[in-house]
Amino acid sequence: SSTSSTSSTSSTSSTSSTSSTSSTSSTSSTSTTSSTTSTSSTTSTSTKITDDTLFISGVSFEHPRATPGTFQTRARAWETSGVSGVFWPTGSNFAGGAPDGQQALFLNGASSAAQVTNLIMEPDTAIVFTFHVGWSMGEDFNDINVALVSNSTLQPIATARVVTEADVTQGSFSSFSAYGVVSTPVVGDRLRIIITGLDSSGVAYIDKVNLLVMEATSTSTTSTSSTSSTSSMTTTTSTTSTSTTVTKPNLVPNAIVNPDFELDNAAAGASLFVVGWSQTTATGAASGVYRPNIPSTLNSLPGTGPQVLFVRGLASVSQTLGATLDVTREYTFSFYAAYRKDNVPSGAPQPTPDGLVTLRSSTSNTLLASTAISPAVLVPGVMRLFTVTFVPTPSVAGEAIVVRIATTETAGQINYDLLDLKVTAL
Repeated sequence: SSTSSTSSTSSTSSTSSTSSTSSTSSTSSTSTTSSTTSTSSTTSTSTKITDDTLFISGVSFEHPRATPGTFQTRARAWETSGVSGVFWPTGSNFAGGAPDGQQALFLNGASSAAQVTNLIMEPDTAIVFTFHVGWSMGEDFNDINVALVSNSTLQPIATARVVTEADVTQGSFSSFSAYGVVSTPVVGDRLRIIITGLDSSGVAYIDKVNLLVMEATSTSTTSTSSTSSTSSMTTTTSTTSTSTTVTKPNLVPNAIVNPDFELDNAAAGASLFVVGWSQTTATGAASGVYRPNIPSTLNSLPGTGPQVLFVRGLASVSQTLGATLDVTREYTFSFYAAYRKDNVPSGAPQPTPDGLVTLRSSTSNTLLASTAISPAVLVPGVMRLFTVTFVPTPSVAGEAIVVRIATTETAGQINYDLLDLKVTAL
């Protein structure tokens, strides 16, 4: 299958100044000079999502074939070590089966699976590896580490993604992602994916892996300059004024993967998979992407794409952003949120639950900023913009930012769209 999406992020910097001077004297001489200069620079990044099958094989671990409840000690297209291979789970393991196909990769204890992909890394590209991790009923869980590295030198492309028992729910699969940007030393090398079991016992199941590649494509700069002068013999008034306006550039563009929720493709109406985001759920809860009917469900959408995120019941989604905390920078996070205004499917008005959006540091879990969602701040059907700004303290410097979007009541859903992170120098 093939999925494509286009999103754009722009950063604009402009400086303008205007100065005028005139003088009056008994000689009735007037001289006026005006000069105007404007410069604008815009960098646009088009995000091209490339089909995973071009670069990675064995994404659903369907070979070699096992039978229900049995396993094979290898996985086609993957280099395995230790007690690992493919397994065909039954309802006694996972009520919903495997997320993709019938089989999943298993890692028992300190085992591993790796693949040298067909992706030759190019400059100015970002890489997102998405995957699902399951914890079987009746078994202990095996914490895992997911690394994206260069094949020749094993240089990390992304911060290693560790999935622990606290991140998953027994009897089901949860989605996760690892994100990185290609740097000069690894350009021209192939990408290697390494999944390793961290415990001496227990089993982790991995399925529905995906590799997405985003490319920066265009930069444009324009400038305009004009000067005019006038001389005449008359009496004038002397005035001097100067004004300067500066817009700070975004120092870390494209820090959020899938910020407008146009992936997974919900052409059929809705999808329970949000590309680039880790999802947690509870009984009767769910999260995913869908295409609301405009204007019967929502009045309008803030972006150009047709999809939004939904978080229903006690579900949540989270992502480790591609930006580290720096005490010399200011961070502004913004998003749109709305309640549905229709009465589908129950025939009664949609519930309006409370929600919470938090930004925390990745290692110490320090709260950086938060925004509460409630009926006091939202009108059903209307997408409202929320913005939080903070400057990190030295205690969290160097850590990444983790955003979490949660609904905190069992009934109803909140819809989100067009997330943005702007990082500027103080």
